[in-house]
Amino acid sequence: MATEQLERLTDFGERPSWLRDSRRLLFIHQDKLYLVDGQTKRVEELLSVAPHGLQSITLSRDNRQLFLSLSTTEADVWLASFGEQRELTSR
Repeated sequence: MATEQLERLTDFGERPSWLRDSRRLLFIHQDKLYLVDGQTKRVEELLSVAPHGLQSITLSRDNRQLFLSLSTTEADVWLASFGEQRELTSR
């Protein structure tokens, strides 16, 4: 902040969350959790939750626990039979 300069750590991702060391950053991209090192710019995939959606990440204050919010779509397919079948004719 003192230099008023911005530095790109990665060209993808969203919902960033800094770790307490102020060096590493967790972020989400396409239902995967990533970690990037602010000094080396090394990006590492930590976790994939596909086919579910990774919505948010929350770190405990001591950075020892990570809480994830997932979204999922589930559906049931039902087949119903209704009495006897009749042919429809126009008059």
